[in-house]
Amino acid sequence: MGGLRQRADYLTVNEIAELLRLNPQTIRNTIDCGELPAVRFGPRRVRVKQSDLDAFIAASTAAKQATKVEQYRVALSDRDAVAAPASSDPTPEVWVYEVEASSPDQAVARAIRQWHSEVDNDVTAHTITVSLVER
Repeated sequence: MGGLRQRADYLTVNEIAELLRLNPQTIRNTIDCGELPAVRFGPRRVRVKQSDLDAFIAASTAAKQATKVEQYRVALSDRDAVAAPASSDPTPEVWVYEVEASSPDQAVARAIRQWHSEVDNDVTAHTITVSLVER
């Protein structure tokens, strides 16, 4: 049994959480959904092999690197500017943003954040129209 004291082949949930700087419940959830293999010793004692943790981290890193990032063009128009009675020009103002994202939803969210930081400095509500233009 001296080998177990020299090398920690099995880690506790708390050790993994501390190592990865995560909440222990996050580790438990990852184990419960089957993403991280674990050995159970009764209802409350759970251990993870160091090699399984290493494989899980490597797979997570590879998946993150494999996420394809694409260039999107997102057009935003302020419909409230058209509805404003003082507006002499009925054409809405349009802003076009080139953003990198891994999905169209993420591209739209990034464009809206960029628009909000550049154009909409007050807290009034706006109704905007979003168009995802060809990539």
